[in-house]
Amino acid sequence: MSIATILTDLYEGFGPEAEGEDYALGIKEYEREISAEQAVYWGEVNAARAVFDCVEWDGLLNEAIFKVKGEADPNLLTDRLLEAAALAVAYAESVQRQTLAFNGEEE
Repeated sequence: MSIATILTDLYEGFGPEAEGEDYALGIKEYEREISAEQAVYWGEVNAARAVFDCVEWDGLLNEAIFKVKGEADPNLLTDRLLEAAALAVAYAESVQRQTLAFNGEEE
C-alpha cells in the first residue's frame, strides 16, 4: 500500500468536493487531534524512560513538537513554541558538548 493511498484513506471526507473553509478546518482539526495523541504518547515514553533514569532528548523534543502541533489555543501556542525552541537549543548544546568531549576539546 502506498503512502498516497494511506493519506487518501485518512483524509476521506475532506476532499476537494468539501466546501471552502470546512475542508481546511477539518484537516487542521484532524491533524491537531493526531498530534495531541502523539504528545500524550511521547509523554508516556518519557515517563517510562524516567523510571530507568534514561530520559532522552528525542523524546522530550518529540513531545514538545507534538504539543505545538496539537495546540488549538493561540495564547498557549506561544508558550508551547517557546518550550520547544528552548528544548531544541538545549539539545543542540548537549550535542556540541558531547562532540567536544569526544574530540578531547574543552568548551
